[in-house]
Amino acid sequence: MQRARDGSVLWWGTADTPGPEPIVAPGVAAPVSVAVSPPLPGHSVTVEYRIDGGPVQETPALAESSPLEVGARVFRAMLPGQAAGLIEYIPVLRFVGRPISARLEEQAQPPRYQVRPTTAPIDDARSPLTGQASSTGRPRWDWEPKFLGCLTAIVYKE
Repeated sequence: MQRARDGSVLWWGTADTPGPEPIVAPGVAAPVSVAVSPPLPGHSVTVEYRIDGGPVQETPALAESSPLEVGARVFRAMLPGQAAGLIEYIPVLRFVGRPISARLEEQAQPPRYQVRPTTAPIDDARSPLTGQASSTGRPRWDWEPKFLGCLTAIVYKE
């Protein structure tokens, strides 16, 4: 929870306003929901982020149509998918385009998440083509078949 210069309160990372998981798969966009109370005309939210301590970048958050509760408004942003790295981020409340809450450079310990593959490496020498379970008891290939359609073909021999 954070208080802005105009007295508004913004919060994120709760059950009502979820943020990114601690580990995000490469290339997957990470959602950030932010609630602002009281909502004022002229309020907007952006999310500042940086990858592995690099330059600060920013993405806009869009106001959602359904309110979280009376006296609060929810904004949602999608942080772009990354290949790898430590992503630090912070929502920034703006009033008529000017930031009125803390920015990323002002935070000693901003929220963060790690981008890396979420699958475990193969832990023994058996061939992954056998489909046998690993020593953890889980199948090596985590997949589900999905029916896409059917095709009937008639072949005529002349």
